[in-house]
Amino acid sequence: MTDATADDTPAAGDDAPAKKGGKMGLVILLVLALALGGGAFYATWSGLLDGLLGRAAPADAEGDAHTDSDHPKENDPYSDERGGHQAGPGLAFVEVAPFAVSIGGGGRDRQLRVGATLDVDPAQEASVAALLPRIQDSLLGYLRTLDPAVLAEPVALLRVRSQMLRRARMIAGDEAVRDLLVSDFVLN
Repeated sequence: MTDATADDTPAAGDDAPAKKGGKMGLVILLVLALALGGGAFYATWSGLLDGLLGRAAPADAEGDAHTDSDHPKENDPYSDERGGHQAGPGLAFVEVAPFAVSIGGGGRDRQLRVGATLDVDPAQEASVAALLPRIQDSLLGYLRTLDPAVLAEPVALLRVRSQMLRRARMIAGDEAVRDLLVSDFVLN
């Protein structure tokens, strides 16, 4: 009789694995549901399913469906007739000679070493090169006024670069200078 009762009642150790397996299956099912839901959201949001769902590209006032890549941007100096970027002959760069400037004060002068290149309109490359001494003088005057604490900020290079570009454009003209590329920016 003891044998019959022992076989009919489950042991205490048999219950734990069954419950653990059930919880693990539920967790796996939940993770799969979240992954599928996230994938479906991304596919819909990014437009991957537009063709399947019967949605067309946005239409302009005349009803023609088009994308931005069909027409080059009028104000983008780098775009060509296909909407891409020009390569080779459409580019011209004028290098600003690397220079160092003392910044700070109070007996704790520090040196800022800067190297830059101007991205210019190829038709105006010679005139920008002729104005290079004035551009460099303007950049030196601006950089000399900077406080070393300002340069420690994470966005300092972006601010300084935009101010340097502004000064170069003031001297050479907005059409002549497209951009200013910083190649060296070291504070010693």
